[in-house]
This record gives sequence, C-alpha cells and structure tokens, in this order.
Amino acid sequence: MDREVGLVLSGGGARGMAHIGVLKALNDHGIFPKEIAGTSIGAVIGLLYAAGLSPDEIIKQIEHLKFYELFTSYTKIRKRSLNVLYPIIKKAIGVDRFDQLKIPLHIAVSNVNTSRAEIISEGDCIHAALASASIPFIFRAYNNNKMDYIDGGLLNNFPIDPFLERELAIIGCDVNYLGEEKEIKKILHFVERTIRMALFQNVRIRERYCDFLIEPEKTSDYSTFDFKHARLLYELGEDKTLFDMEKIKKAISESTDIRLDKKNLLDVLLMDKISEKRTF
Repeated sequence: MDREVGLVLSGGGARGMAHIGVLKALNDHGIFPKEIAGTSIGAVIGLLYAAGLSPDEIIKQIEHLKFYELFTSYTKIRKRSLNVLYPIIKKAIGVDRFDQLKIPLHIAVSNVNTSRAEIISEGDCIHAALASASIPFIFRAYNNNKMDYIDGGLLNNFPIDPFLERELAIIGCDVNYLGEEKEIKKILHFVERTIRMALFQNVRIRERYCDFLIEPEKTSDYSTFDFKHARLLYELGEDKTLFDMEKIKKAISESTDIRLDKKNLLDVLLMDKISEKRTF
C-alpha cells in the first residue's frame, strides 16, 4: 500500500515557481501531499496550496495579482517590509491561521534574536510565510511583536525536520541546482552563487533523507528575482516531475530502511538547537 506523502519545498526566490509545476504534475498523477513543509518562496507556495488553491490557480495568482511587480520593484528598495503582501494573500486564500488550512503546513523561519532556525506550525500562517520569505538586506526583518525574523532559507533551506519521525514518504523539491559554471561575469550572479554555495552542505545533509528528491537542473539558469519568467519556471518543475514520475511512484510505494538514521538526524538538530518549534 502506498504511503502518504510529506512534501518539502526549498527556498530559491523566483526559481520556486518550479514548485508549482511539481505540484501540478503530482496532482495530475493522483499524488496529493498529506503535509507540506516549506521555506522562503517554498513557504509561500506551500501556504497557497495548503489553503486549497490548485497549482493552476496559484500560478495565475502570481501572474495576475501583481506578485511579479511587487517582488521585482522591492528588490530596488532596501528594507521594505513584505507585510504589504498580507492583505493580498489573505484575499486569495480566505484564512490566516494554520489550523484553518486544508493541509497541515510547516514553515521554516530564521529568528534574528536567538540566531536559531524555527519551524512554525501554529498561529498566523500568513505572517509566518512572509517572515520566511523576508530576504535580508532586501526586505526589513519581519516582526511579530515579539521577535525579528528573516528568510527561513538562511538557516534551513530544506525543512525536512517535521517529517523525520513520521511514516510519511518524503518527497522533496530543491530548485537551487548548483552545476559547474565556467565563467561568471555579473557581480550579482557571483554574489548569489556564493550564497547558494554556503547553504549547499546544510541542505544536502537533509536532502539525503528524502525518499525521492526532485531537482530541476535548468532552474539554475535563473536568478532569485526572475519572476518575469514565472510560467517558464513552472513548466520546468512540471517537466522534471513528469520525467521522474515512475521513480517517484516507486519511492512512495517502497518503504525504505532509514528510519533510525532519520531519528538520529532529528536528535542532532534538536540537541544543537539547529531546529526549534515555536508558535508565530
């Protein structure tokens, strides 16, 4: 009997549009995640889906409700808060609490005050998602009247943590493929690539515990702020998932023998306070 699926969505800015295509392909083949964990743009996409929007509705929201204009214009305005997106998302999904979502959702955030990664699964889901997407130096730290939060991807760009003690089949999507590049000319491309390199090892430690990892390699051709290519990135995610579909179905059907290893990883994350749980 097939196991229920826990889906992990990485951060990655505009490259995260590929997550929507992944969801589209999975749903078209009868695979519907039981729970979702996401960070940064993965948290935003996860929120829209967990609230009940279909992948087609999500990409249309991003294309037609000024998501592109909002994100791209803010890259030119330092320290602007993502809180301005709150009413737009609230109108789109109609709810604002985790317990009102149709699918359980776990959101990774980075707590500036404690210098720790946190997993948020209770409280205000929209605030949590926007906090998780607040890229440092581009957007102001997101404050919930208690603490300051920034991009969840900074400390946990692949939040597999909530699923490590579960019987779920863990399917992950990482949109930050790092292939070899012979020449890097633009300074912003250089800066972005070095940041992704710094996150790489932390992410790979978690990714090895997936039952299957979807990694659309062609997303590496696009930058964090290439939201004008949202539809193309969506298609890259869909195409890669369709290409991997038989392997994905096999991974869901076949139980793996890494439960103890998963438990050991979770123990290390909690012991070193690399990952904590908190209500937002």
